Amino acid sequence: MIHSYATVTSHSAFFYVDKRKVQNYMTENSIDIREYNMVQSNVSLLASGQLKASAVNGSSHGENNMNENSKVWIDSNSCCLALYSKLGEDQVLMLQSPIALPKAMKSPTELDGLRKAHIRDGAAVVQYLAWLDNQLSTILLTNEIDISYSIGFVCAHTLPVLYEKYENQFDDFLYSCLGLL
Repeated sequence: MIHSYATVTSHSAFFYVDKRKVQNYMTENSIDIREYNMVQSNVSLLASGQLKASAVNGSSHGENNMNENSKVWIDSNSCCLALYSKLGEDQVLMLQSPIALPKAMKSPTELDGLRKAHIRDGAAVVQYLAWLDNQLSTILLTNEIDISYSIGFVCAHTLPVLYEKYENQFDDFLYSCLGLL
């Protein structure tokens, strides 16, 4: 998983990410790659009209044309408070991102993958709960930590059959979270 931010102006595109995780495609398409930790200071520069693009592929995109009438489009569902607080209320246009709806629409392949994941996850939960029900009379599980440790035992001793049946597609993280149910 890649954690990142993006800023798009009328003249520039900025992508804030660990630079080791991006390919040349970004710079080849004139996207200014910046370190992830620069996003807060750059939002402050954007708000003050001082954010400037680097020369990407030997050409500069021009300067930030943010003036007193300019707005920064922010989606309240995805923008964190730290970035929002860098902007004045008069600088913010609070609307849903135009990217949100196309991202939510799933292809037939994605839908099939989701269905298969639900089946695998459901099988793992049912198997664990059945084991836990059988063990409650013989083992003293007093808190969530004991239960979480028991999940490792179940994974190692009773789930190999399911693991093989579903083509080794179980996520180990699922088991550590099950104890918190």
